[in-house]
Amino acid sequence: MTNNSNNMNKIYRIKVEERNNGNVYYIPQVGTRLLTTSVFCYVYTNWENIIHDSKTSKTITVRFLTKESAMKFIDDYKEELDIKNGENITKISYIDLE
Repeated sequence: MTNNSNNMNKIYRIKVEERNNGNVYYIPQVGTRLLTTSVFCYVYTNWENIIHDSKTSKTITVRFLTKESAMKFIDDYKEELDIKNGENITKISYIDLE
């Protein structure tokens, strides 16, 4: 897996939900640090749930029964992002023919 500059400013965590019935769920999340300016300037983190196909959502949640499963889901998400980012065009050049 490669470290892409787009992924370097992302941070990851696992949200843990403990229910009244004793069930515990682990939710993989990705955060993007953002700079907000108004009267004051400050950096905050915009957290989103990782769902599937390298997508995220603020409302849809994928829950896991173990922390290890959630961590594997995050690793798979990072790998999917690296693959998608690897297909982006970084440079176009032309070869002139005579």
